[in-house]
Amino acid sequence: RTPELIVAPTDPRSDGELKLYATQQWGQNAQIFNLDTRTFRDVRLNKATGGDDTGARADNPERTLLGATQKAWFKQSLLDAQAAGVTWKFVNITDPIDMIGAYGTGEDGGKSWWGGYRAERNELLKFIDDNNIRNVVFLASDDHQGRINELTYLPDASLDPTNPANYKVLKSAFSIVDGPLGATGPNLVTDHSYTNVKAIADTLAANQVAAGLNPIGLDKNFPGLFNVYREGDATAASSPKPVDFYSPDTYNYISLDVTVEGVLTVTMRGVNSYASNTFPEPSAANAARTILSFSVDGNPVIAGSAGDDTNEPGFSTLPAFTGEAQILHTGAGKDQLDIALVAGSQNVVFTGADADTAYANDRDVITGGTGGDTFWAIDGDGNRLDGGKDNDTFYLASKRNRALGGEGDDRFYVLDGAGTNYLNGGSGRDQFWLITAAGDRPASRQQIMDFKVGEDLIGLKGVSFASLAFSQQGRDTLLSLDGKEIGLFSSITASTLANPNIFLGLV
Repeated sequence: RTPELIVAPTDPRSDGELKLYATQQWGQNAQIFNLDTRTFRDVRLNKATGGDDTGARADNPERTLLGATQKAWFKQSLLDAQAAGVTWKFVNITDPIDMIGAYGTGEDGGKSWWGGYRAERNELLKFIDDNNIRNVVFLASDDHQGRINELTYLPDASLDPTNPANYKVLKSAFSIVDGPLGATGPNLVTDHSYTNVKAIADTLAANQVAAGLNPIGLDKNFPGLFNVYREGDATAASSPKPVDFYSPDTYNYISLDVTVEGVLTVTMRGVNSYASNTFPEPSAANAARTILSFSVDGNPVIAGSAGDDTNEPGFSTLPAFTGEAQILHTGAGKDQLDIALVAGSQNVVFTGADADTAYANDRDVITGGTGGDTFWAIDGDGNRLDGGKDNDTFYLASKRNRALGGEGDDRFYVLDGAGTNYLNGGSGRDQFWLITAAGDRPASRQQIMDFKVGEDLIGLKGVSFASLAFSQQGRDTLLSLDGKEIGLFSSITASTLANPNIFLGLV
């Protein structure tokens, strides 16, 4: 095959060079961008006394890693992917684009975007935010530690880049840096206990916070984040912390899995580091295992507000709310809200106190307060339903809904023909009814995120236990009925789930 050459008469740096950057879409939910950050980049900045110069010279807007032609191509390709409805945009870069240390400290090396090419970094991240390009994940290595970070940038070039208070978190985008497979760095950490690694992570995060920086990891409120796992941390799912997104002591690699519903699961697997140049053979004593993982729903509702519609307490019925991308507070009292009657979507609703009933439409966020609330998601897709406190009930017939029970004994009813939904009971004795009537079947398997044996129950109306099959899928268990997948239970073994005492409604 004849190599493709770049044709860019107005860009002598790029014109006639090999085109080593490209993009490829994989189905509807993923597109990969391979960038060339070697051919066109400016020289690394050094101090006269030695070492990287990561100070004001890195803010020179003429400095580039990509070159003008590739940068313009990358921007347009991102716009095209967003316009085409591609859920996830994965960007391969050789050097990290996240931020570890404060401005000019040298904690980020001069080969990184933040350490040596800060103006171009800021230009790209601002472009992504300004154009509302969602779910961009930058993939890098060459920094000898595994980490996942949010990204911050300067929203106005006139602001002082040395002041961390001027930086803004880029919504719906993050960076993944995987650790090396055998280089120096992780080998310097010889205590691989969770306690020690957490202490390292906490120290890094504390130093970042003290410097006014966004600390390492993803915030617990990062859009769509759920199912966080970190070996050694029993509270990772409910209370994510820096160590849950950081591994300075392992040789590791990252796998990315995107479901047909647009949910991304990131998994870091690896082994404990070993002394340099020893090259031990793999063994049972240091086998590859999952170090950390998490999932992000690529279609969470991030609703804007065209207005703030607030209902005073005392309304007993709100039969048809006609808004779209609105914020609604129903206040106290037993309210009924039916967004499904209209074409409105992407609304944010707070139902307040008492027992309320809400019918979601499409990509709505509905949050219950106190009282036993009832939620319906039977038409539109991609809703987020949060029960809050007390005993709540969820009816699910569409797909890509996230139902969060919260505190209390909650019940989830998956109706006939439902697509994949994500169910999280929270605290309390919850019931997950995957078959609500004899002969019914969901169209796709349901994702049960926090099933607790001895506390929660599975409902299967009119089903015999003998017709069920349990199979281990990594750390999860797949439940099948007569050969059809109906539920995937996170972080539970097949032998534990195969217990007739935890099932309701069996014939």
